[in-house]
Amino acid sequence: MTSSRALALAALLAGPSQALAGACCVGSTSTLPTQLGECEQRGVGVIVGGEVSRWRWDASRATHSSSLVTDSLTTTVAGGFRTSRRFQVLGAVPVRANRYALADLTETGWGVGDVSVGVVWDPTEEIPRVEGLEKRPLPVPILRLGARLPTGRDWRHAETSLHADVTGLDATSLTAGLGFERTLDRTPWSVGLDGDVGVGASGVLGSLAASGGVGHYFGQRLSLLASAQHVWTFTSSDQGSGTTERTGGGLQLVLGKPRAWRAWGSLGADLPVPGLGKSAAGSVRAGLGFLQIL
Repeated sequence: MTSSRALALAALLAGPSQALAGACCVGSTSTLPTQLGECEQRGVGVIVGGEVSRWRWDASRATHSSSLVTDSLTTTVAGGFRTSRRFQVLGAVPVRANRYALADLTETGWGVGDVSVGVVWDPTEEIPRVEGLEKRPLPVPILRLGARLPTGRDWRHAETSLHADVTGLDATSLTAGLGFERTLDRTPWSVGLDGDVGVGASGVLGSLAASGGVGHYFGQRLSLLASAQHVWTFTSSDQGSGTTERTGGGLQLVLGKPRAWRAWGSLGADLPVPGLGKSAAGSVRAGLGFLQIL
């Protein structure tokens, strides 16, 4: 899909108290950086991410250099608030700038991207592990439902031949995700499955992403997360149908004060390995983010 989706691969959030005494002391290992911890009421943040693409997987899953060079920079303002202990509402507004080059032709463009809104349901309070008890606490489920609105410029309204001024898709997409995460151990982890589907002028467009992450807390303020993701996309229209795949990984370092603020830096890339993708451009990504808890 668009590179702004990669910005959703964010952070292992601020670390726990020394005793790992309860879920209110921490953020979340969710792949959404603005997802609030159980005792955080509201927050607002900014994410700046860059992406470059120089190679691609072909239809036979082999890797090749790409004749189309793409660079993009996306700044996203995001926020969330809790309506209750179990529910929170999230939203994000991206602004994207692109530079595309093919042979002797270079084009640039920028504009507002596709706005996303959603609701997170966190039905179960996470239980910390207690010394001396053999029974291990279970991970908690996280359910996400939302929509991506076509507020960006889509291909139908492009004014450049390489579509460098395209900042969004042409369809409203419904989004859903289910994850399981454990944040109150010294080595937190999460797994998740997220998808979206929309119908627009170009037909049916959708994606499905499987992701996982494992991290480590270094005291109360610093944490590190390693993550991996595989993304399938599909299109169907009167002209036919097609699918793409790509596989990537990343590292993120997070510094924060529990229930006050958190900041993070991330590096990630699709893996240029034959067989791990299909008919898709591979990219390298970097980002910085900051969330203020209000």
